[in-house]
Amino acid sequence: MGNFALRPRVFIQDEGLLGLITALTSYQELKILLEAISKLHLEGVVSLEDWRDYERKDTVTPYARGKLNAALTQVLREERREANETARREAEEERAEREKQVRFTFTTKIENVLLKESVRVSNIKLSDFLTMELGGMGIVDTNRNVLLKEFVNNPEKYIHNKRVLHEIQTTDAYLRMEIPVSHEVIFQKDVRELLDKGVNNLLRWSKAAAAVKASVHNFTKHFLNVALVEARSPTT
Repeated sequence: MGNFALRPRVFIQDEGLLGLITALTSYQELKILLEAISKLHLEGVVSLEDWRDYERKDTVTPYARGKLNAALTQVLREERREANETARREAEEERAEREKQVRFTFTTKIENVLLKESVRVSNIKLSDFLTMELGGMGIVDTNRNVLLKEFVNNPEKYIHNKRVLHEIQTTDAYLRMEIPVSHEVIFQKDVRELLDKGVNNLLRWSKAAAAVKASVHNFTKHFLNVALVEARSPTT
């Protein structure tokens, strides 16, 4: 079928019949896909993994590009679903184990309080997110390897087109992603801030000066204070 689509006259000499066949939408679509495949093979793109990293996607016809992006999106979503399911299952197992003991103690590290229960999304690549959720909108050569946490922290640095950036930032997919990524980025920043000041566990946090506590965000203080209350509670 592939040989026929690319060289139909080799197989059908009747011009009338050939004209009817080549006018079919299904034939035109197949020809576009086969031509795109041939072009990509010549450039060493033979798998979806190769397509993911291919920097000249804009040279591929829109129809073929859309098909490939759709397939890549499906694969990435399945990978993310499996990763989230694994993280959720591990978190539930850890939570069940902790419930048998005192959840927090004075020696609990502050990064365990703030970061351990979150499913890490900030280390997803921006290009993967844009491909999965927005059909590749906004992807350019200079932001293919940028992490979501870097993008959320300084979006204008990685997408210069203001119209495209506005479209991305107003989508439901972006808004759902932005909150957990922003929180995780802030937690990571506050953990570094506290560690630099010698506050590495809940006991140190309980004794920290007011100025030290004021140096972190309010919801960081909230999480640490809640954990501290639990650490102070008598065991049963």
